[in-house]
Amino acid sequence: VIRPYAEKYPELIKYFKVSGMTLGGARNFGVYKSRNRIIGQLDSDDVLIGDPVTSILKQFERSGAAAIIGIYQTAARDSETGELTLDNQVILHDEYLCDQNNPLLQVCIPGPGAPRYYRREAIINAGGYPDLLYGEDAALSDRLLMLGYIIERNMEEANYIAVRHGSNTDSEELGSDVLVRKNYSKYVFKPPIIEELKHIVFSNPYYHKFNKRVGI
Repeated sequence: VIRPYAEKYPELIKYFKVSGMTLGGARNFGVYKSRNRIIGQLDSDDVLIGDPVTSILKQFERSGAAAIIGIYQTAARDSETGELTLDNQVILHDEYLCDQNNPLLQVCIPGPGAPRYYRREAIINAGGYPDLLYGEDAALSDRLLMLGYIIERNMEEANYIAVRHGSNTDSEELGSDVLVRKNYSKYVFKPPIIEELKHIVFSNPYYHKFNKRVGI
């Protein structure tokens, strides 16, 4: 994705290889090294196609949101050839779009969706990504909401391809013990902050209007 830009703008594109860090630690390394105001997150096994950032950046320009989360397609990768096959499924999470400013969006689902873009200053003000091996992005989103930041959605184009394979968190090929360990960090941050989020949720004018849509 970045090769043509790195070749054309070597002074702007920097590549760092880090080791001995959790996912949260590695992401914080990138955040503090960055000189840009918007941070985009791409998982190593996923793919970007087309122009995945222009509409997101324009939305940041007209919005006060701390983070903007898009929509994505899913694909399977052949373990022998490496070939990707799109399954023509676009993941919207639109069942949770009760209101862009409603923290129920994060309370109801285990992860924040993808792709994820954040304002650098908001990440830093929230203390950075939690030092977790997995689920650091979901935990960061919870922290942002707890601090009163807004998370918006961008539903325009699915330029992010989430690659499904045997090591995915929700893969049927994983044993239950592995699933529990990998998903633990997604949920461990939820109970401590739910009480703190309640006052935000119940004071939201859209709460009573939309609560049936999120199963409350």
